[in-house]
Amino acid sequence: MERLERTRVAGFSMEESHRLSELEAAVREGTIDQWVIPVDRLFSDCPEATVREEYQKALDNGNRLPLAALFGRNGQDGPEQVRLYDGQDGPKQVRLYDSAGRFVGLYQYQKREADFKPVKIFYEKE
Repeated sequence: MERLERTRVAGFSMEESHRLSELEAAVREGTIDQWVIPVDRLFSDCPEATVREEYQKALDNGNRLPLAALFGRNGQDGPEQVRLYDGQDGPKQVRLYDSAGRFVGLYQYQKREADFKPVKIFYEKE
């Protein structure tokens, strides 16, 4: 083998890739914002959940969140929601969004405590 070319990495295809020189030119031209991909896209394989407005302060403070604090993509609550977040191979990480729909970070369901624990926070409060 003389050459190996990756055509897809972590959900990104060759069509979405760019040369460093293109990015440098975008910086010079002030158009780099058009090239930036939202960070939550990196975790698109994780289920998504949104915090209920009444739990927003707890989220802002980086607290653990009870199951009742979140609802899933299709408004799932209760047992449906637990099945969504509690994987067969252990607790799943979820992409968590605040009550205004902004990406906060990754939380993980803790079966014993029946709550969600912060794993990685990307949130910047405006």
